[in-house]
Amino acid sequence: MKMQQILAAGALALSVSAARADTIAYESFSYGGSPNLAGANGGTGWGSAWFKLSQIPTGAIMEGMSWPGLPVAGGSAITAAYPSADYTRYSRAIAPYSAPNDEIFISFLFRPNIGFGVGGGLAFGTWDNGMIAGLVPGSGHYGLSGFTGPSSVGGEPATLNQTVLLVAHVEKLDNGTIGWSLYVNPTVGNPMPSSPDASMAIPGTTLPPAINLYNDGGFSTDEIRIATTWEEALGQPASACNADLDSNGMVDAADLGILLGQWSTSGSADLDGDGIVNGADLAAMLGAWGSCP
Repeated sequence: MKMQQILAAGALALSVSAARADTIAYESFSYGGSPNLAGANGGTGWGSAWFKLSQIPTGAIMEGMSWPGLPVAGGSAITAAYPSADYTRYSRAIAPYSAPNDEIFISFLFRPNIGFGVGGGLAFGTWDNGMIAGLVPGSGHYGLSGFTGPSSVGGEPATLNQTVLLVAHVEKLDNGTIGWSLYVNPTVGNPMPSSPDASMAIPGTTLPPAINLYNDGGFSTDEIRIATTWEEALGQPASACNADLDSNGMVDAADLGILLGQWSTSGSADLDGDGIVNGADLAAMLGAWGSCP
C-alpha cells in the first residue's frame, strides 16, 4: 500500500468512531428485584443467558455495589446464606472472542454478607482443569483455587460486609498450561501491579469460554468485566501511550515507522486489539501524537 493510501485510510478512520475490541463482555446485574437469575440475559458480549446448575438460587437486587474509580450500574447478584455445604452455580457462555496477545483480564466486585460460607467467587473451566477466583474455600483469604488441586492464597482476608475488587489475568503459556494471576483491590486508573496477590497454572490450551457464579451462600457479586487489556477490565480507556511502541515517552515518527512495517499483520502496533494493524490503529496513533500524558 502506498504512503498516500495509508494516510488517507488514517484520515478516514479519524473521521469515524471505530468500535473498540478491548472489551469482551460486561454484566452489571441490572435486572431489578428477581429471586432467580436463570434466564437473565442482560449485559453485553455474552453467548447465552444465565443457566442454573444447582439447587441454591442466586437472584438480583436493585442495589448495586461500588468501588472508587470503577464505572458501575445499578443492580447486583446476591446469594442468600444457605444452611449446607452445597454451592450455587450459574453458568453463562461468553460470545466468541479473540485475544490477540493470548491473554484476557476479568474483574468483578465480591462481598461476604451475613451468614457467608467458606468460599466462592467466579469459576471457570471443567472439573479437571477448573479455577476459582475469589475466596479460597476454607482459607478465609482471597486467592486462586483449582477445582481438584492446589491453591494460591493471598494475604487479604474475607471480612463481613467488606467489598473487594478482584482482577484475574489469564494467559496461555508455552508449556500447555493456562497461567492465572489474581490482584486484590488494585487502584483503578493505575497500571497492573508488578506482583500479583496469588498465581498458579493449570492444564489447558484455551482461554475461558464461559464463567460461573460459584459460592456456598451469603455473597454478593457485581460488575463483571472481561477484556483484553487491564484498563478496559477496570472500565478505563486504554492508555494513549500504548501507541508509544518504542517506549521513549513520545508517540512520534519512530512509532509510525513501526506501525507501517507491521501493516496488515498482527503485532505490537495493533492498538485496538482487533488482530490486524490497519487504518484504525493508524488513526489511534495520530490521535495520540506527541508526548505521553
